[in-house]
Amino acid sequence: MKSKGKLLALAVILLVASCVLAGCSPAGPNPLQGVPAPDGHIATFAAGLAEGFIAPFTLAWSFIDPTVSFYDMHNNGEGYNAGFLFGFVMLFFASRWVIP
Repeated sequence: MKSKGKLLALAVILLVASCVLAGCSPAGPNPLQGVPAPDGHIATFAAGLAEGFIAPFTLAWSFIDPTVSFYDMHNNGEGYNAGFLFGFVMLFFASRWVIP
């Protein structure tokens, strides 16, 4: 009986992980990559770094205010993406350093 419960728990975990990973798959190329925003800016590595660092807070705020965007679509591509990911990872390393 105990192994049946473990097998069921493993199956549920694998199903949830599969759904999460499928939801994170890319939807295709970004049609706004390299295209300036209406105010003329194109987000670069530095903007990605800053936006990745504040990503959890931006996500929470976007639920309250629909005009807030989690990710800048008007970016330079790989540079912005690398900065965003690096900033997001830095946030968690910083939190581990501050909160042992």
